[in-house]
Amino acid sequence: MYKEVDAEFDLIKLEFANNDNPTEFIEKAYLFAKTAHKDQIRKDGKPYISHPVAVALILAKLGFNEDVVSAALLHDVVEDCGVTLEDLRLEFNANVAELVDCVSAIDKEKFVFDKDDLYESLDFEKQAIEEQSFKKLIAIGKKNPLGFCIKFADRLHNLRTIEIFDYSKQLEKVKETERWIIPIAKVLNAEYFYRSIKNECFKIKNKFVNIKTLATLALFGVLAKMPNVYAIEKIEGGDVTIESLGTIIKDLATKFQIFGVIVAFVMLVVFTIQFIIADDEGKQRKKKLILYTLGGVALLILIPSIIKEKKIKSRILKFRYTRK
Repeated sequence: MYKEVDAEFDLIKLEFANNDNPTEFIEKAYLFAKTAHKDQIRKDGKPYISHPVAVALILAKLGFNEDVVSAALLHDVVEDCGVTLEDLRLEFNANVAELVDCVSAIDKEKFVFDKDDLYESLDFEKQAIEEQSFKKLIAIGKKNPLGFCIKFADRLHNLRTIEIFDYSKQLEKVKETERWIIPIAKVLNAEYFYRSIKNECFKIKNKFVNIKTLATLALFGVLAKMPNVYAIEKIEGGDVTIESLGTIIKDLATKFQIFGVIVAFVMLVVFTIQFIIADDEGKQRKKKLILYTLGGVALLILIPSIIKEKKIKSRILKFRYTRK
C-alpha cells in the first residue's frame, strides 16, 4: 500500500543527498506524518500520506531546506489528525510548528463568528472559515514567508489531482485559487508557483475547449504563446513542451472534420492533375481556382467553430504566458 509513497519519499531523500544535506530530520517527519495519517485515504483511493509527500517533493526539487520540507510532510497533521502545534514544537522545532500553523485551516469548532457580519453568520459558515483561514495564512506568512511556499505547493498538487471531484467543485477551487493564491504568488514574485498554478487553473477552466478552436488558434500562431489543456506535457521544473501543430491538425482531421479533409484532398488531387495537363493560360486559371477552392474549404471547416466559440477564443487570446 505504501510502496509507491515510500519510493516518492526516496526521491526527496535523493534531492537532499545530492546537495550534501542530511536526511535524518525529514525521515523523522515522514515517519511521524505517515503514522498520523495511517488510516486516512484520499478520494482517489491512495493513502493520504501520498499528498504531503508529493507537496514535499515539489519543494525539495526547488531546493528548500529541511524545516520547510518537513513542515510540508506534516502540513495536514494538525488539521486532520488531532496533533497539536505544541506536539510539533516538542518533536521537531518552533519553526516547523509555525510553518504548519501557517497552512492549517482555522478549527471549525473554535471559530468565533461575528454576529454583526452577515457573511460570518452560520449560513455562510464554510465561506467564512475559508476566508479567515487565508487571512491567517497572510498574517503568519508575513512573519515567515516560507509558509506561503508550502501553501503554493499544496494547492499546486491539489489542482493537479483534482479530476476526481465533480467539475463544479473543480471550478469552485479554481475560483478560490484565483482570488487568494495567485495574487499572493504574484506579489511575492514566486514565478514558478505563479506560472504553474495559473497553468493548472487555465487547464481546468478550459477543460472542454473544442479542439477545432485550438487548431484555429494554432494556424494564426497563437498556440505557441500559451499553455492549454491539450498541449501541456510537462510543467515540472518550469519546462513546458507544446504539442506540434501537426499533431493538433491530425486530431482535428480524425476527430471532427475527416470528411471535409478528404474532400479537400480529392479536390486538390483533381486540380493538380488538371493543372499539369493544361496549357500556360489554362494553368493560370487553374492556379487561381485551386487557391480559391482550398480557401473556401478551409473557411467551411474553421469558421463555424470560430463563430460558435467566440467567447472561448476571446478568453484564450487574452491569456498571456511568459516562459522562464
